[in-house]
Amino acid sequence: MHLVVFEGSLWPTFAPIAINRPAFWLMSGATTLLEKQIRYMNPSRVTLWIRPELAAWTREMIVPRLKVPTKINEPLDDEMAIISSSRALHFSKFEHPTEECVMHDDG
Repeated sequence: MHLVVFEGSLWPTFAPIAINRPAFWLMSGATTLLEKQIRYMNPSRVTLWIRPELAAWTREMIVPRLKVPTKINEPLDDEMAIISSSRALHFSKFEHPTEECVMHDDG
């Protein structure tokens, strides 16, 4: 499964700590929000959509730490993907859908 984590326009809600790093790299306990998403979703690959000014830093500092193939700001291909907000916080394993669908959580 392909996991796409997007930063979105609401990253300033985490300012000032998210000004110089992507929102998904904020700590939540002992790990970051992104590390929690990867652990609970168990993707085969990851694409990170972030602010262009953070792309080089993310390639250098974050991508080498991840244990899954990761791309930055790449367009989607035809493989089914789960698109998740960088601000999402996961607490349990995610059940992968078996067919195309759209899930939305207002909470």
